[in-house]
Amino acid sequence: MTGSLHSPLFRLLFLPYLVLLCAGAGLVGLMGASRVQTAYLDARRQALRDEAALLALLLAPELRADRAAELGRKLLPIGERIGCRITAIAEDGTVIADTMADPARMDNHATRPEIVEARERGEGMQVRGSDTVHETMLYLALRVRPPDGPGCYLRMAVPISQ
Repeated sequence: MTGSLHSPLFRLLFLPYLVLLCAGAGLVGLMGASRVQTAYLDARRQALRDEAALLALLLAPELRADRAAELGRKLLPIGERIGCRITAIAEDGTVIADTMADPARMDNHATRPEIVEARERGEGMQVRGSDTVHETMLYLALRVRPPDGPGCYLRMAVPISQ
């Protein structure tokens, strides 16, 4: 019987075609997953930009070191509500307020990549590990210049695992 499952030609070609088909399906799957991840990160970056810009407008008068306690109390429920870590950082890198850690115990943030970028361009964005929460985070920092005081940085962060 020619063309049957037991023919020598079928046996010779079956395995290479099966491997080729599986490799192609795997490649398509990897490319699809990569595109989904890229689309998610792009959407999350834009959402962080929008949230940070809105917070900067709403909280501009409070984004000052002399109002740290009041600012911390305001940021905590906002961060919980939007599922985001929020950090206010003075121009010199001193952490003013943070929704996930005690600012007094945090290192100076002047050299954090997103802060350096925000200092130069007004906005900085990085994906990197957090020393405080020990997780890979997407960070967005905005330079904020309140009308009646020194400038500062408003930084928002979400875990990449989301």
